Amino acid sequence: MREINFKKKSKRGLSEIVSYVLLIVIALSIAVGVYAWMKYYLPNGNEGKCPDDTALTIKDYNCSGKILSLILQNSGYFTVDGFYIRASNETDPTTKIPTITLNNTLEEYNVPGIPGRCNLQLSPFNVSSTRQFDFEYYSFNSLTRVQIQPYVITNNHLYLCKNKVTIDLQGC
Repeated sequence: MREINFKKKSKRGLSEIVSYVLLIVIALSIAVGVYAWMKYYLPNGNEGKCPDDTALTIKDYNCSGKILSLILQNSGYFTVDGFYIRASNETDPTTKIPTITLNNTLEEYNVPGIPGRCNLQLSPFNVSSTRQFDFEYYSFNSLTRVQIQPYVITNNHLYLCKNKVTIDLQGC
């Protein structure tokens, strides 16, 4: 029979186990760090959002001289801080999502560098109130569809509302 020498142990196997344990510990600590960072920087679902009952309605419109006049009403239950306006000039408005941004003719409502955003923070759009807004579309021959999406601002964060209103335009 052969003698088994237990005194001569290989240290190579032990060092591989230690390296695997260190690798797992490093990976877990990075995962915990990323989780903590994401939790801190991303808002949770309860912090702020646009309330479901926030809505704008287009009561009437008029097109003359490459100016689109919209009469909007806040038909929701909350004050609106602004809205995005997009339009389409496709001949078949059912196949094209509005992507053309329009600027308000009043500079006080426009946000520099963000076309199509109409900011109403200086004079919020209160519940049940109605206002007229004029938008220019000089670089386009016609408009066939317009879409309005309201937003609210809470704690300096902008939250888009789900309730968009889209209408087809005649004669613009």
